[in-house]
Amino acid sequence: MDFSSISKIVLGIVTSVGGIGVIIIGVAHFLSDNIAEKLSKKYEMQMNKQLEEYKAKLDNGNHISRALFDKEFEAYQSLSEAFTVAYNKIETYHGITASGTDVMPITDLMNLASSDNDQEKMDFLLKSQKGEITTEIVVNNLVSEITEKMLAFRLELGKNAALISYENYKLYLDLYNSVFVYMKSKGEEDYQAIIFMLGKLQTNLRKYLRELTIIE
Repeated sequence: MDFSSISKIVLGIVTSVGGIGVIIIGVAHFLSDNIAEKLSKKYEMQMNKQLEEYKAKLDNGNHISRALFDKEFEAYQSLSEAFTVAYNKIETYHGITASGTDVMPITDLMNLASSDNDQEKMDFLLKSQKGEITTEIVVNNLVSEITEKMLAFRLELGKNAALISYENYKLYLDLYNSVFVYMKSKGEEDYQAIIFMLGKLQTNLRKYLRELTIIE
């Protein structure tokens, strides 16, 4: 066997092996691409499923950004603080009107102040300390303070109207109106209407905030 024959045999073997290597590499590349494609589709399906679940969650409830939620929550806090200041005065006013406390007219108070009867003055002071009597001045001051605080509350409501839900805005407005209905009538039923409206508002706010979905 001469060198030429040996060269042909070696070249044939190399060519044969090289061809198989190319096939093996090609098959490996195909399998790799196929596996990658399947994994990609699987991952895509999982992502789509998660996105659909998240979308369904958003569609089924209220969703709000963190920044907007913080502003809305601050609005509810400021409204709560504004009404609480007024409500403390309303409770004091109701305590006077509902308890039957004697209210001394301004003219009688002026007469008492200018009287020389010290015993009458002492009796008035003692009754006043026990809460058995008050003056028309005290009652009028309370009415003025309640009106002032409620107007401040109404201004706060108007300022924050764009930040809170329409339903809650309506409840706040109903609460505001119920106070002035009571202030005109001084009736127990109208006072209880304020308490009812306040409880309804608080319940609705808790439910509303609990159902919000905050998007970071």
